[in-house]
Amino acid sequence: MLLSTVSLLLASAAPSLILLLVSLIRTPEWISGSGTLQTWRRTSVLAAATGFATAALFGVLVLVTHTMAILPVAVLTSVSTSLLGFVSVQSGWTDFRFRKADRWVLRAALLVSALSSGIYMLAYRNETDLWLWLLIVLISLVVFLIPAVGKSDARVITLVCLAALPVTGLWVFQFVFLLVAALSIIYSMSTAPKGSNIKDTLTRKVSVPMVPLIAAPFALLCIVPVFM
Repeated sequence: MLLSTVSLLLASAAPSLILLLVSLIRTPEWISGSGTLQTWRRTSVLAAATGFATAALFGVLVLVTHTMAILPVAVLTSVSTSLLGFVSVQSGWTDFRFRKADRWVLRAALLVSALSSGIYMLAYRNETDLWLWLLIVLISLVVFLIPAVGKSDARVITLVCLAALPVTGLWVFQFVFLLVAALSIIYSMSTAPKGSNIKDTLTRKVSVPMVPLIAAPFALLCIVPVFM
């Protein structure tokens, strides 16, 4: 049990630490030129702490509510939650403030999740699950070709397909995307000018901070394996 707990703590800490190092080493130009460098650093540290704490909690809960045979699921839950938790907190500030998310952080998160989820899917899931996961990931890459979708938004969509889908399962995954759509509509309505009717609210063009609105629900729903 001690070795398993240590493994989960490492799986929870390493992804957030990697993203923290990327944030501190490759500070975006739009941060450096905005006079918010200290806030960026504090937010990144908070994101790493949040990612680690949430991931460790979820991973340990998965482990204690099931047998040792589910340790690989607990480790993947920790890794995925750590990545998505970090992205949720950091982009929760940058996307609402600047309508931007750091592309290098998202790229690092994509790389880590591709490795962790890929190893898990190859080693512990059947061939059908593996091909379904790969198909959904490939479909998510098509979003990069849609001009109306920002590159960071496209990256976070691919990230949740890589990191969250193997943890949550397909049905919960679909439910969370519906939740994301609902949150986007609620945000659009809450920012509509006073006196706007429903038609104007739904048809007007709104800049929605999609990165945290996508990442945060998936980070929280990584708790699903506890109840399986």
